[in-house]
Amino acid sequence: MPRQRRGPLGCVRCAAVVLLLAGATDAFGQTTDEPRLKAAFLSRFPGFVDWPASSWSRAPLVLCVAAPGAVFQHLQDLTHGTHLRGKPLAARVLAPEDDPAPCHVLFLPGEATGRQRLLARAALLPVLTVGDDPDFLDQGGIIALHVAGPRLRFAIDAAAAQRVGLRLNSQLLGLAVEVRGLAR
Repeated sequence: MPRQRRGPLGCVRCAAVVLLLAGATDAFGQTTDEPRLKAAFLSRFPGFVDWPASSWSRAPLVLCVAAPGAVFQHLQDLTHGTHLRGKPLAARVLAPEDDPAPCHVLFLPGEATGRQRLLARAALLPVLTVGDDPDFLDQGGIIALHVAGPRLRFAIDAAAAQRVGLRLNSQLLGLAVEVRGLAR
């Protein structure tokens, strides 16, 4: 799908979103490590998503990771003491047998045990599912992260988000390298 040209105001907004999502360089301009970058994206995605009132009313805003490790540790550091739209952010590890219902965002790394089961259960709930498997969108996920050179990019399945009652901000959709299932 060809991209539309943006006017000057659209470019300013887009630049602001890029700065919010990027967090990709340190003070010396070097690319940060991949787990830290994934955690940065995970912590910022909720700012561009509207949840149904029933799930948004729960506090805190819970960002779940389906495997303990570096991404979770960075996510914990990034969310500690922070708020989004008046809600505190919390990071949590989700075991394969856990219920994903308390999660607002669920990161399912490709190596996570029980990933398919968690994804299938989350696909029935208003949970923003994010993964780094190349086939994540084909498996029913909403946002697929992938490394392209020194950068982290993402693709979105807008229809999958809509099916679970999530509304994705147009700025987020505009930054994706691919958007599937967008109603015209």
